[in-house]
Amino acid sequence: MNIKKKKGATLLEIIISMAIITIIIIPISDLIMSSVKNNKNAEEEQDIKLLAQSISEKLKVSDIDIDPTTTEISIGHDEIKLNGSVGHYSVSNKDIGNGLTADITLDKRNDMPSNNIARSLNWDSVIDIVKEDINGNIYYRLKENTYDSTTKEWVETSISYLIRGNTISIINDGNIEIQFEEITDIHNPSNTETKKIYITRDVENDFEDNAGNKIEGKTGYIKFQIDDDIIKNKDKIKFEINNKEIKPIMINFEGEVKEPSDEVIIIDCKSTDEKTLTTYNSVKMLSSDERVGDAYNYQIIIKQNGDEVFKDTGIKNIK
Repeated sequence: MNIKKKKGATLLEIIISMAIITIIIIPISDLIMSSVKNNKNAEEEQDIKLLAQSISEKLKVSDIDIDPTTTEISIGHDEIKLNGSVGHYSVSNKDIGNGLTADITLDKRNDMPSNNIARSLNWDSVIDIVKEDINGNIYYRLKENTYDSTTKEWVETSISYLIRGNTISIINDGNIEIQFEEITDIHNPSNTETKKIYITRDVENDFEDNAGNKIEGKTGYIKFQIDDDIIKNKDKIKFEINNKEIKPIMINFEGEVKEPSDEVIIIDCKSTDEKTLTTYNSVKMLSSDERVGDAYNYQIIIKQNGDEVFKDTGIKNIK
């Protein structure tokens, strides 16, 4: 009888097998570790963002009163206190938990004094921007409004323009012009012509420059009412603004139920002095455009181990 002996694996075969297994396992383990690390970082970033946004929201909704004697103001039911005097309030390296600190500043804007905004604004022009789906293609339409002196409201007219792309130019060189490329033939969208809307300045303002000097006369108030569908989908509308005068112009981007974010409104300011341009985003008021109080620029910077991880800026009206 022949007995066959089973051969075991040789040392060389074992070494080769282990090498192959190692070559396979190491990339997989690296991938797993990398995935775990990325997930952890994403969770930490989300936690930081939520905490930072909560502070930002508390600042926006806080009922703040400032008078000449005010040296301390509170945000979020005394959670965060800012020190200073009328014109500037701040806090630095405020511990907000989770190893994070906050730097918050409020600076009064001289170019938006309360006597200009503590009333119903008489805009020089109000224009709606809506989105339309035409034959499966998305376009933006501008609709002009007119002021009804009887009802004291701006009402939509039948004048509208279908624009090519998403760019609107505002030029102030003695006269204010809103420029864009209007589609003249919807069946051939490449057929366009440059359209200009001329803005008549009717409102008397008394803005101040950085030196505190009065800038008197008719400047310019323009409001764009942004369709909520545009805001919801974070579509981008680009505004190229070139103010060649020293007098400022004010532009308000307004949503019906939600404030248009900086992701939606893209500002390309070509002015030599950006102080000649005032822009702010808001939600439509229930009855009027009344803004009560002085305008303050706010800035919130969240840091982790000294490194900036979140930044939010905007305007808050304070009584």
